Amino acid sequence: MQPDYSKLPPQDGGYYAQPPPQAVYGQPPPVYGQPAQGYQQQPEGGYYAEPQQHTDYSLGKDPSASLLHNTDEKFPTDKSYRDLHFMIAFYVHIAVVLVLFIVAFAKKAKSDGSNNVTDANGSYSSENGSGRLSIADEQARTIGGLVICVVLGAVFTIGWTFLLRKYSSLIVYFSFIGGIALYIIAAIIYFSTGVVFLGVVFLVMGLINALILFLARHKIEFATHVLKCVAELIDSYPATVFLAFLSIIPMMLWQMLFVATFIMCVAKFSGFMQGISLVYLIFSYYWTCQVIKNCVHVTTAGVFASWYFLSPNMPSSPTLESFKRSVTTSFGSVCLGSLIVALVKTMKALSTGSNPCACVFRIIFAIVDRLLQYFNRYAFAQVAIYGKTFCQSARATWDMFANYGFDAVINDDITGLVLNMSCVVCGLATGSLGGVFGIALFHEYSHEEKLGFFYVFAFLGFFIGFTICLLTMEVFDSGVATIFVCFVEQPERLRETSPHFYHKFQESFGSRCGTLFNV
Repeated sequence: MQPDYSKLPPQDGGYYAQPPPQAVYGQPPPVYGQPAQGYQQQPEGGYYAEPQQHTDYSLGKDPSASLLHNTDEKFPTDKSYRDLHFMIAFYVHIAVVLVLFIVAFAKKAKSDGSNNVTDANGSYSSENGSGRLSIADEQARTIGGLVICVVLGAVFTIGWTFLLRKYSSLIVYFSFIGGIALYIIAAIIYFSTGVVFLGVVFLVMGLINALILFLARHKIEFATHVLKCVAELIDSYPATVFLAFLSIIPMMLWQMLFVATFIMCVAKFSGFMQGISLVYLIFSYYWTCQVIKNCVHVTTAGVFASWYFLSPNMPSSPTLESFKRSVTTSFGSVCLGSLIVALVKTMKALSTGSNPCACVFRIIFAIVDRLLQYFNRYAFAQVAIYGKTFCQSARATWDMFANYGFDAVINDDITGLVLNMSCVVCGLATGSLGGVFGIALFHEYSHEEKLGFFYVFAFLGFFIGFTICLLTMEVFDSGVATIFVCFVEQPERLRETSPHFYHKFQESFGSRCGTLFNV
């Protein structure tokens, strides 16, 4: 006769809360030392031991709530074009700019006549005093100085990238402290010169950066690991940086066309035609620049995502394959996302004037512009990985923000500060040595003239070094956004790709998101 267990007092979670499992005839008796059928293996310490907690730092408290579970096909082989209408619209708008250039140039050619005046010899003349160089020598040495600045900028950028890979944590703190120091120095300078308002502004900015450093001190570790991972990937796939430098060519060609067309429209058009053409040119300038920049971003994101999801079966030329997708099937999505930013930038540029309304609109458009560019970094990463339309990528990006919150991507603020400080450091280093080389190249001149050459080459060196480092840091910026998107969507995939970074990411991401997810 079986005892009536229902009369026992209820036990919450205790061993006797439920009747023991009934024996089922026909099954062999349990082997001593092994758990009986119907029971689960209990943790060490006996049946009354506390259950072991296995914390997965990438998942938070609820695993189903933290992973995005994106099952879309990655790097789809479908050759259909996404957002095709916007790709066509972009090409049409380029054709309109060319038409404007041709029309304005034709009007200029008719009105110019023969106003060109040359001297009797058909060449420039110079008054070379004793101890001075000829114009040809000055030009040759100037070009040589610029080449030296380019080489110095490249060397400093490569060296800084190596330091960023080896000492990422120290550079993060250096960037924070250096930025705070620069703000305080600027505030002291403005206070000493009597410009109190700007002194207060820079002092407040320095205090804000100090507050960010204090609040984000627990989140720096994850950002440093991401930076180190991206630095190693750039070292493995240098074609991404090479592509960023190649983008200077279409950017410069476009800017030359824009400047020439803008000047001729100002000179040859008037009234409504002049106004509408100039507004259109401003909009076209921003749209094309954004498209070129974002094509590089989508290409870089595709390379890093290929490493994350496809290793060790990477394509033979990942940068080339990713570039093909960015300028063909995904080009329409790039054009659409760039179009939105270009419209906001155009409205901000047109909000001129010193009246309060114009100032308010400029501030609003500047904030919207910043938010859109920040959002697009992640949306274009989705475009590169999944080949989605821009609207689909935007929805996926919004879901990511909704799941993790903006605090979960605060590493962008940390890495952004590091990348900006990197450009400043490389620019200052290049400018300093560039000024020294400027004095050396023109040592025949007087002290005042050599000082002038020092300032000229120091300025040019800073600009060149800053630009070269900026192009490289843009690749870093794309890599940071892409690795973050890949990790929050499928953290376990990183275990197969790079176990080292997987454990580093898990540990640091868990510590920085503990309060966010209540782990």
